[in-house]
Amino acid sequence: ESKFYYSLNPTASFIWRLLEEKEELSRDKILQEVMENFEVEPEQAEKDVDEFIENLLKEGLISID
Repeated sequence: ESKFYYSLNPTASFIWRLLEEKEELSRDKILQEVMENFEVEPEQAEKDVDEFIENLLKEGLISID
């Protein structure tokens, strides 16, 4: 509804699909899924997931209960 379009890299697209599919999804579950599906070190996965979630929250695209 905002008329903005977002470009996502493969990891961000993967996380977005996870968020669409699951009603409830923890940060730890997202990290686990990312590490199982991409060749990434845990520290980098944490950084990437946290940054992406922070950006989604900042843009009002998700909310955390």
